[in-house]
Amino acid sequence: MARHSRAVYRRRRLVVFTTASVVLSLTTGLVAVGLAPLPSAAVTATTTTDFTSEPAEIAVPPFGATAVQADGYGLLTGTNLDAVVPIASIAKVVTALVVLEARPILNGEAGDDITFDSQDVQWLNDSVANAESRADVIEGMTLSARDVISVMLVKSANNYSRTLARWAFGSEESFVQAANDWATRQGLSETVIADSSGLSPATQSSLSDLLRIGELALDNPVTAQAVASATISVNPIGDLENSNDLLGTLGVNGIKTGTTDEAGACLLYSANLPVGDGSVRIIGVTLGAPDHDSLDAAVTQLLSSIQLGFHVVTPVRAGEALAIAETMWNTTSSLSSTETLSRVVWSSTPVIVSLPSSIGGVGETESPAGSFRVQFGDESVAVEMVRMSDMTDPGLPWRVAHLSEIF
Repeated sequence: MARHSRAVYRRRRLVVFTTASVVLSLTTGLVAVGLAPLPSAAVTATTTTDFTSEPAEIAVPPFGATAVQADGYGLLTGTNLDAVVPIASIAKVVTALVVLEARPILNGEAGDDITFDSQDVQWLNDSVANAESRADVIEGMTLSARDVISVMLVKSANNYSRTLARWAFGSEESFVQAANDWATRQGLSETVIADSSGLSPATQSSLSDLLRIGELALDNPVTAQAVASATISVNPIGDLENSNDLLGTLGVNGIKTGTTDEAGACLLYSANLPVGDGSVRIIGVTLGAPDHDSLDAAVTQLLSSIQLGFHVVTPVRAGEALAIAETMWNTTSSLSSTETLSRVVWSSTPVIVSLPSSIGGVGETESPAGSFRVQFGDESVAVEMVRMSDMTDPGLPWRVAHLSEIF
C-alpha cells in the first residue's frame, strides 16, 4: 500500500511539474510574442517628390563674348572663357586696385592729396585731341586720392588714370610693371596690362580673369563705392555722371564700361538681382558689342532671363502631410515634416525629396517617425518627420496569429 502511494505521489508530482513547465513556457512565449518588435509600417509619398524646374533659357547677347557667374551658383553662362582679347577701359579697374594696393585708403577716409601740375594738363589736352574719355583738370588743384580714383572709374577718364599711375609709381612704365606683377600674384594668368587706361589694344584679358577682377573690385570698399555711384560731385570740377547707364536697373551696381575700336563696346557688370525675398549677386562681362545702346539692351535682356532662371523652391512645409504610413494590421497615419525648407535654386538644379521605405509601426500623434532627405543639387538636408495620428499596437491576438511576420 505504501509502495502504491509513493507511485501515485510521483505521478502527481510529475503532472504538476509538467503542467507548470508548460504554463511557464506558454507564459514566456506569450510574453516574448507580446514584447517582440512589430513589422515596420510601409511609407508611401502622398505629394510630389520631384521639384526640379525646367532649364533656364538664357538670352545670351548675339555679339561678342559673354560670361556670367552668381555667388553660390558658379558660372551660369560663358564660352571661350580663356580667350585673351582687348578690354578697353575695364582696365581702369585694375589700375584702381593696383594703386590702392600701393597706396591704401582706409574705409571712410579720403587718402593722400594729389596735386595736379602741367603734365596733368598736358594729358588732358592730349585726351581732347585724341577724342578720348576724360575729365577736366585745373593746374594746381588738389584732390584726394579717393576722388581721383572715383573720377577715373565714374567718368572713365584716361587722363586721370595716367595721373594716378604717375602719382603711385612715378611713371606709366613703372605702373605697367607693377600692374603685371599684381595680376600674376592674383592668379590672373591671362591678363596683360600695357597701359593704365586700357586704350592700348595690348591691354588684354580673358572672360574668366575679368570675372575675378570684378570680384576684387566689389571686395574693395573704395572701388565698390565708386563703381556703384550714378553721379559724383568733385570740387572744383563739378558733377560727373557715371558712364554705366545700367546702374539701378535690375539691381545693377557696377562695374565698368569700356570702348575702343579693337575691343568694341564692353561692360564688366555686377547686380544684386532680386529673387524672392532676397537677392543673388551676379558678376558678368560682355565684350565686343557694336555700341553701348545695343550692349545695354542686350545685358538688360540677359539679366532678366537670368532672374527668371532662379526659383524659390519650398519642397516641404512644417505640419503638411507628405506621406502616409500603413501597417500590416491596417493602422495608418499621415507623416509630416517638422520644418519648412526653402532654397533659391538655379535653372534645372535637381530638387528631390527622398522618403524612407518604412518607419516604426507604433507611435503616438506627434511622435518622431524617423527622417527623410531633401536634395538641392549638391546639398543634402536631413529633416525629421512626425506621425499625425496614433499608430497603436495591434494587440496579442494579432501577434499570435502572425508569428511568422514577427519572428
